[in-house]
Amino acid sequence: MTVKIIAPKLGGVVLADGSHLAADEKIDGAPSVLFDGVALVLSEDGAKLLTGEKAALDFVSDAYAHCKAIGHTKEALALLDKAGAQQDAFFVGLEKRVDDLISKLSTREWAREVKVKLPV
Repeated sequence: MTVKIIAPKLGGVVLADGSHLAADEKIDGAPSVLFDGVALVLSEDGAKLLTGEKAALDFVSDAYAHCKAIGHTKEALALLDKAGAQQDAFFVGLEKRVDDLISKLSTREWAREVKVKLPV
């Protein structure tokens, strides 16, 4: 399994303890379609910032529309809500269930398709 850190800027982010986490990709340069699933590991401040960023909303709504597993911290729920992602079996709270997210990466939540397809 390959993990990529995606952030608003290539410079990365400052963590709660003051340390720096480098980013592998910038959020508007690494669409979620490239990944088997996504994990939204956000602080409250980070979630507030990203709910106002179109690239972040697009990243999340695309992951949702592509039926991918979405791991999240409780703080990330505001971003998911703003992106129009409705919780289902492939939403995984990361506080306790990281293994659940990993187990879902090899498949998709196909039942979600009816929620995201435009009527013909």
